[in-house]
Amino acid sequence: MKFDRWEPKTKFEVVTVGSTYYNEFYAVRQSPIFDYVCNILTPEITKYCEQAGGSPYAPRQYEMVLAKYEGAWYRALCVQYGIGQPSASITFVDFGNHGDQPVDEIKPMAHDFMTTPATARACVIYGLPPAESLDDSIKKKLMKSYDAITEVYVVEDEGILECVVWVPQLVDTLKSLGIPFTAPVGFSYPDV
Repeated sequence: MKFDRWEPKTKFEVVTVGSTYYNEFYAVRQSPIFDYVCNILTPEITKYCEQAGGSPYAPRQYEMVLAKYEGAWYRALCVQYGIGQPSASITFVDFGNHGDQPVDEIKPMAHDFMTTPATARACVIYGLPPAESLDDSIKKKLMKSYDAITEVYVVEDEGILECVVWVPQLVDTLKSLGIPFTAPVGFSYPDV
């Protein structure tokens, strides 16, 4: 499956949908692809899954699947599954949320639903120091600020789940927490 391409050296408005690491957050950008996923593709997937029936599905690790969440069905990636387990760890590729999903709420991916690029991206924040150089309490304070991120500048995008971004909105937080950072060179970002 392809991911929504974020062209390097461009600025995007985004909605932050979660974070799991001090140097990374999940985001989607408002775009025609995201509108299509929300308004057309997801209802089609839900209708398909409700009509398909079937028994619980045991996915393979890194397999693209369809998974149920709050009554609707969505595209997801199986991150981890142990044979015979009642649930699998998955990430919803269009919205970025992840967690454990019962296998009776997972179905194999239909090829027709693979052609539209996935919209959620794992945004690795450019210029942060290594994790071991920061106290856990500082990392937690930094991560709390991620929900307010509304725009990113793309530094690198290889077309996979992760892309590298610069977030000028974090500069004041980084300074107030005493976190050293490096801004990218050669881009027209606001002054830091």
